[in-house]
Amino acid sequence: MEPILGDGYRRGLHPGPLLQSSASTTRSMDVKRTALILLLAACAGTQTPDPEAITDGAADATPEPAPEVAPSVDPVPEGFHTLTPVLIVDDIEGAVEYYTKALGAEHRYTTDGPDGEPLIAQIKIGDSVVMLSPENEERRQRSPKTMEGSNGSLHVYVSDVDATFAGAIEAGGTERIAVADVWWGDRFGELLDPFGHRWSLATH
Repeated sequence: MEPILGDGYRRGLHPGPLLQSSASTTRSMDVKRTALILLLAACAGTQTPDPEAITDGAADATPEPAPEVAPSVDPVPEGFHTLTPVLIVDDIEGAVEYYTKALGAEHRYTTDGPDGEPLIAQIKIGDSVVMLSPENEERRQRSPKTMEGSNGSLHVYVSDVDATFAGAIEAGGTERIAVADVWWGDRFGELLDPFGHRWSLATH
């Protein structure tokens, strides 16, 4: 008489063989994983690692911090704008004195050359830097005064154009266009400084 073991047994679904097969597969995977670790270690020429330690360490590994990025350097020095005018004058010290009186310029520094004469000066008018440079025949560097003419001008906005214009004339400038209201919305005037440079002053 056939033992009553259930339909599952007769259909080959007895759990014993399935569990044995699963355990066998797991052992096979462990063997392959260990072999791979040993192979990689041998190729790297390092001491053979403990596979279990590698597995456990991978779970607890802390990612390395991202490399620090060096701060970018501003291509425009502090205190400067993109455009900085350099005025050629026949007397740097006299120009510094005039622009200080006439336009309220701040004298920041003057650098002398090897001969002891002023080589370059920096002033600041409002929020803008202006450089002053002497005449130099070797570089064909001449002031508008020497050339007896100017082919450009500087435009400056001030809080009170009438007062600033009057002060610039009193300090030695020459009026070219009297201060007046103009069609584009400014109150505007133009003068020539003692060094031949043209300045237009305005208040919007």
